[in-house]
Amino acid sequence: MGKTEHPFSVIWHIKEQFLVAIRYQEGEKYRSKRFQIAPDSKYFLSIYPKRNATDTYIFINVETGNKKEIECKAKITVESAGVTKDFQHIFQKSMGHGIDYCFTHELFDPKKKYFIDGEMIVSIEGVFIFDEAIEAADESILNTSGKKAKLLGQVFWERDDKDFKIIIDKKDIQAHKHILSAQSPVFEGMFNSGMKEARNSKVDIPNYDFEAVEIIVKLCYDLDIPGDLLVKHSIQLYEFVDQYQMDTVRDMIETYLIKKISPSNVCSLAKSSVSIKNSKLYDFCFNFLLKCLKETTAVADMDLLDKETALKLLKNAFTKVVKCKE
Repeated sequence: MGKTEHPFSVIWHIKEQFLVAIRYQEGEKYRSKRFQIAPDSKYFLSIYPKRNATDTYIFINVETGNKKEIECKAKITVESAGVTKDFQHIFQKSMGHGIDYCFTHELFDPKKKYFIDGEMIVSIEGVFIFDEAIEAADESILNTSGKKAKLLGQVFWERDDKDFKIIIDKKDIQAHKHILSAQSPVFEGMFNSGMKEARNSKVDIPNYDFEAVEIIVKLCYDLDIPGDLLVKHSIQLYEFVDQYQMDTVRDMIETYLIKKISPSNVCSLAKSSVSIKNSKLYDFCFNFLLKCLKETTAVADMDLLDKETALKLLKNAFTKVVKCKE
């Protein structure tokens, strides 16, 4: 099983007259249409102008389908009123969960500006998180790259005759010189040059996170790495393999990340691709974002996109593509 994130974004227009009609009916609600989370799961929104004696509630309602549980994290905003509230709940069955949004008398007070020209606009942005079965062949970087885990690499990794230390923040990663040499001409040159690092059998590497460098070293041994760690450390991984000219490891990382682009990580990866100037990864991210935009598929962390990419997306969204017939 693996965690799947489904970003969502809804702008809900509510006519004041619909809520006025049920203003004094405690427990009455007005609801939106249903939206899909997964093939068997849906959600919809509802608002109770008078949930109890004094309060207005906004609900997110989830139909879990065959999912054991679905977690929802969101922000609910009425911009005209200057109100934003956080929503978080784990749905373990089909049900609704609501938050106390404002006093009922405030909702209908013109000075509070919940309604503008007879309409309230509720913006909801968030993510649904749930477990989803993932085929083993898709879950690992080595399988995604078309390779199988090599038992020999695991054997070498577990040996206690490693002869070199990579030190990051006073912690060390032990490795074999011949393994590092096989993956990196930079390390090979270091070991053959008689430099102090070769003589002392250790090197201090600044400006990198320990976990990122450990991932690189493990990939040199053809060990498997959880995909979420590759996304998390993508910038430093690319910077390291470029600095140490690890072409094979770079190709493995790139192949995996491109295949795993999703609405939940595409903006993060697009930002990384700009930082590391990786045009191939950027192009895949951009085309995925453009597809999401044209299909009105919500993506997470849009604010991570640089202005140039955001403007380019906007222009392309209104551009017609004409293909010649073969």
